[in-house]
Amino acid sequence: MFCTSCGADVSGLNYCGKCGAKVKIELPATPDLDLVLVGNQLTIGPVYACIKILPHNEQTVRVLVAGDEEAKSGIQFTTRDGSPFLSEKIPGVTFRRYNEVEFYDDGSVTINGVFLPLQKRLDITIYLPTNAALAIEDLCLAKLIEMGDFSNFTLSMSGATDVTAGNFNFLSARMSGSGNLKLGESRSSMSVSIAGSGDVKGAKVNGDFLEIQIAGSGDVKIRGGSVNRVSVSIAGSGDVSLSMSARSSSFSIMGSGDISLDHSDTKPVKSIMGSGDIEVGNW
Repeated sequence: MFCTSCGADVSGLNYCGKCGAKVKIELPATPDLDLVLVGNQLTIGPVYACIKILPHNEQTVRVLVAGDEEAKSGIQFTTRDGSPFLSEKIPGVTFRRYNEVEFYDDGSVTINGVFLPLQKRLDITIYLPTNAALAIEDLCLAKLIEMGDFSNFTLSMSGATDVTAGNFNFLSARMSGSGNLKLGESRSSMSVSIAGSGDVKGAKVNGDFLEIQIAGSGDVKIRGGSVNRVSVSIAGSGDVSLSMSARSSSFSIMGSGDISLDHSDTKPVKSIMGSGDIEVGNW
């Protein structure tokens, strides 16, 4: 993906690193499938696709699919536990309790020893309500999912899929596995929970609170903002770097993880068990 203003490579970015322009998510060619179900929650299961997720003002989940004819015939858009569920029946692939997935630089993938060439990858655009919940299961074969701006959003990620998202009013993110999350600005509050090695990078958090919980080696980096309250808990080797300010702050480390915060109006509450370190710029 390239910047429409200066032509720089902006793959996986919300803003161009060269000229600063906001990256526009390009829609795929005219879709061959247009599927709609009522709801504001979506779970994405086994799908080999390039996926873009955008907001709309309907209380429905709309899925537009374009690409290889055989691959499209395997698309299944149904309900599971009362909510929309998107999956793909992939010829020759048997899914197990523990699956081996390897992504390649050209976009192709191997799943449990079965090679899927780039030509079999679908282009999928999904429209969700501005207040929505999205669950990405560990069988999802999208290396990167790009998202637009949403209001109040709940995100659950498992597996190796990376997500690049826009701005939110409020975001609650729960991550397990190795998938990474890149965010724009959270204008109200944000809660992040990591169980695994996935990393979170955010532009800003402004509003009431920022809550971070890490169990494992995942890292969190926030580049700006100001909130009333910051709370960080680390069990493991994960690091948290907050280039921002807070009125009050509390930190807990069990292990070798490190925490840094630029500024806290009041004296930070600290608890350390292990070799971890907590640094607050003005204390």
